[in-house]
Amino acid sequence: MTSPLKTLSSALVVMSELIKREVHGYAIGGLSGGEEKDSFWRMVALSAQALPKDKPRYTMGVGFALDLVVCSALGSDMHDCVYPTRTAVCQLVRSPSTFPSNCGQFGGFKN
Repeated sequence: MTSPLKTLSSALVVMSELIKREVHGYAIGGLSGGEEKDSFWRMVALSAQALPKDKPRYTMGVGFALDLVVCSALGSDMHDCVYPTRTAVCQLVRSPSTFPSNCGQFGGFKN
């Protein structure tokens, strides 16, 4: 398993190379979706701080309201998530009382 310090160090190297390119914005992603929130937020914070503030910073895979608030506070400008589309394809409707406890586990969403 890769150490968190090595992962953060590698991410900084990649970001420093990306910043050299003439692009219109940056996507923050490549996370597995199964990491702890603290690790996810730490990578978003690192990325948002390292990337230029004058170009959009877009975070992929932000699916919960708390993540929207935290990622925005950390410096992310835009967000997306596949969860709404995946649930709609399965013709599911979610409310706080029907949200599955196994959300994100292999095997899909089951009530």
